[in-house]
Amino acid sequence: MNGEPVRRTLFGTFYVLYPEDKFRADEVEGFKAIPLDETIEFCRRNIYSYEPALEMLDEMYGLGLGAKYREVETNL
Repeated sequence: MNGEPVRRTLFGTFYVLYPEDKFRADEVEGFKAIPLDETIEFCRRNIYSYEPALEMLDEMYGLGLGAKYREVETNL
């Protein structure tokens, strides 16, 4: 740190947050939440990371998204 060379490498998923002055939020059962349409669009733009979330949202809200992530059970 502070100008010293990095001695180890980190692997994994990292998120960089960019602050915004204004953003939309819906109130859902007393909580503030990102609007569903924006959430779906974000997941679609990042499909390789968020297809499981799209499938879950589709199941919860009956959106007709057609997202299929879960493996089909076989050899029953």
